[in-house]
Amino acid sequence: MPFRPGTGTGGSFYGFKPCKIVSVKEVESSSWNPDINIEFEMAIEGSKYTKGYRLAGIFDRDSEGNIMSCAFLNRIYNIVDTLDMNIGVNRNGEWVDFEDNKINNIVEVFSAAAEKADQEFPLYCFLYKAPPNAGYNKPLTKFANRIMKNAPKGRSDLESFVKFMKANGHIKEYVETDTDYSAEETEETPF
Repeated sequence: MPFRPGTGTGGSFYGFKPCKIVSVKEVESSSWNPDINIEFEMAIEGSKYTKGYRLAGIFDRDSEGNIMSCAFLNRIYNIVDTLDMNIGVNRNGEWVDFEDNKINNIVEVFSAAAEKADQEFPLYCFLYKAPPNAGYNKPLTKFANRIMKNAPKGRSDLESFVKFMKANGHIKEYVETDTDYSAEETEETPF
């Protein structure tokens, strides 16, 4: 009886990986209107392909329209702090430096910070295969919502964060089955 192999597991592309930013761009969206929508093109150690890490979201705002503490604001400061940048967002949600000067071209500022790296892969990320979106049957490759420095403390912090996110159902990994490529003989496959 012929043997048909199952599908691959994705090799070593998934899991905790050293990485670096190779480019930064602002992204226009036609389906929703985020307050910030930036994509970091990431090179992953051991891969010849890059992967986009998206920093996009909408701020929580109070009744006067000022931004409040929220998960999206935490994501912003994660990448800003990881890259040792002296910038942030003000109460209006605008990019500013620590002297409250407005930043007009955030892509240039992030690109300059990424170029200051002192090692080949200065960042550390977690990539995983997520279940397909509704209506689709192809799994997605996603980043965990935090990128850290590729140093012992950064790696440890990211590993703890991913463990917490998995335990609380925020990171759901896709488990591939062999149902599409069964090696068992059936009436439909009489060989």
